[in-house]
Amino acid sequence: MHQLGAEFGAAPALSDLCHRPRVLLAYCLGQAYVSFFRLVGPFRSEAAWEDSATELYAPVLQRGLFTNLVFVVTMLAFGSVSVAALVVETVGTRLGLVVAPQSVARKAGRTA
Repeated sequence: MHQLGAEFGAAPALSDLCHRPRVLLAYCLGQAYVSFFRLVGPFRSEAAWEDSATELYAPVLQRGLFTNLVFVVTMLAFGSVSVAALVVETVGTRLGLVVAPQSVARKAGRTA
């Protein structure tokens, strides 16, 4: 759903959400509600901001602190694995230890 929203410019960036902390928390810890894809882009709606700050923020609070902490820890764990993989791939590619896949090489203008 998020990828589809990104394709037509309706997926909000974190910088768009930072000025409304409740919306940011609802977006990061909540489900992928359609209202989030009406915050920016061609179908932008001020009502979507209010709905996100109130109705979509409420389930995040109702879940409780422990459950939300589990979500945050899970995101940090998977995020750190992704960052580690990026570092290994970047360093390995620069040292010639890892060969970039053909599709990546073509995008970078290199041919194998």
